[in-house]
Amino acid sequence: MNKKAVAAAVLVLAAFLLCGYGWRLHVRQELIETPVYSSFMRMIAGETPGGVLTEVALRSEKMRVEGIQLYHVRYYPQARTVVCTVDEVKKFPSMGARLIGENGAEISGWYLPAQIKQGVVKLFFEEVEHPETLAFLELIDVARPDSTEAEPTIRFPLK
Repeated sequence: MNKKAVAAAVLVLAAFLLCGYGWRLHVRQELIETPVYSSFMRMIAGETPGGVLTEVALRSEKMRVEGIQLYHVRYYPQARTVVCTVDEVKKFPSMGARLIGENGAEISGWYLPAQIKQGVVKLFFEEVEHPETLAFLELIDVARPDSTEAEPTIRFPLK
């Protein structure tokens, strides 16, 4: 095999790898930006003209805490639901989430582990009456064997 053929093969391989990486980044960004509805939200959207819920950005700037990215926090008033998009916390074997209000009130959230794609998690918080009073999003490890120890927490300010 001559040097030109090897160089051409290396260039083709490099271009292929760069295309694959670029495609993966594109797909990840689509996962982050695309709104996802829970079954409850889909039911409410079905009763809404056009089938689309109003979306209010509570936080649209990215924020990183302890290596975990919070991409955005969106409120859907017709469904009284907040959806937060975050990175998967791999150090928490069983991740939980809660919103903390200014008065300390907590709203527990949930997600579907089967819907974690490329490390992106959509967290759902339902029955949120006053989103303007939310102060923090906390990600917690709910699988702690010793409940007397403080839960490890990653806390994102929402204001």
